[in-house]
Amino acid sequence: MTRIETSITKDFVLQIIQNKAWYGFNPETHAFNWQASLENIAASLNLNPQEVNQTITQAFTPDCLSQVIRKDNSSVSLLEATLEIGLMPHLWTVGDKDWQMEKFLRSGAANLIAKDHYHCSLDNKTQALEGIIKTLTQEGRDHIVVVDDKDTSLQSVKKLAQEYKARKVTIFDYLMKLSNPQADPTAFFDWLQGLRQKVTNNQIGLIFDFDGVVANTDQVLFGQAVDNLYNLLHSRLCI
Repeated sequence: MTRIETSITKDFVLQIIQNKAWYGFNPETHAFNWQASLENIAASLNLNPQEVNQTITQAFTPDCLSQVIRKDNSSVSLLEATLEIGLMPHLWTVGDKDWQMEKFLRSGAANLIAKDHYHCSLDNKTQALEGIIKTLTQEGRDHIVVVDDKDTSLQSVKKLAQEYKARKVTIFDYLMKLSNPQADPTAFFDWLQGLRQKVTNNQIGLIFDFDGVVANTDQVLFGQAVDNLYNLLHSRLCI
């Protein structure tokens, strides 16, 4: 049995996850690699990578889906809210395909979104975005909304917006911040409802980033995943 230091605290585990030094990358493509990341976390905590994988992935449940607060103070996931008004978004993400799919499935998003609306790129998110926009415009959608939590990702959206302007297609970029009431899922949904008053549903195409928009990934990693890792560590204590 592996010996675990009894002095390890939950704060220590949190610090390891928060600093993201555990990120592993493919040496050839330089893309994020989940297996390499697992090995880094496992080495930091003196655990088995397979156990770390199971412990972290189990932390992802439908509770991680970002929420829209309704007028009656009830809540519903952003995905469900958009589906309720007749709009099915495309999910647009980048990273290790196995890791992204694991989150897609465990979050319950896979039960809400059609498989052909899920797009994951290893490293070129912009190229994937261009493909999605092309599909939406072919469907006759001329008001396309792209939502991401990173301004760097939205810079490519702004460039595409200029290109499509000549084709009479309007591309909106929305910078979502889950902890900011002015830019969280509820604020975005209110904005979307305003757009629906100007154009029909058939004209609107939605593209959502997954981490930080559809799912509150950091909250899971820094919360339940840390709790799970800490509990695993202390279940393996050899005193």
